[in-house]
Amino acid sequence: MSFMIGGPKRFTSVRAISRKRANHRRVGMAYVYFLSTMMLVAVIGISALMYARVQRRSAQGADDLMTARLYAQSALERGLAMISTDPNWRTNRGSGAWFTDQSIGDGTFSLDVTILSDADAFPDNDPVLFIGTGVHGVATHKIEMSLEALSDYGGLVISIGSVKRYTG
Repeated sequence: MSFMIGGPKRFTSVRAISRKRANHRRVGMAYVYFLSTMMLVAVIGISALMYARVQRRSAQGADDLMTARLYAQSALERGLAMISTDPNWRTNRGSGAWFTDQSIGDGTFSLDVTILSDADAFPDNDPVLFIGTGVHGVATHKIEMSLEALSDYGGLVISIGSVKRYTG
């Protein structure tokens, strides 16, 4: 008789060992599939958030640009109002910045005026170049407008020669 300490030892077959390993592999593969799926969901979610962020910034930039354009137009209109109220505006104001960084809404506007002399006998009929600049947020918009007097009889008649728009 032989005595075994701790009771009889059980021997597992090779087939039982390979079944246990296969079972562990299945559990491991399920975990890998789960992690891969979660990674894919996370990437899709992050890319959707980034897309929404880009769209929001783009919309904000378009809004800033539209508002800056309105501010530049306001600068030109204010300059035209100054001309209409001051008959001696060429001597009183002359060329240069008529106003700079005036607050309007959430931005600013400026007006630069250049009197273009054409060396004729009528200096009061010389063309004038207005550049209105509007700034809102990250957008800057400039509008260039040239003015010419059509007649010198009894007041100022203004013809808009050309309007150019610049965006930056």
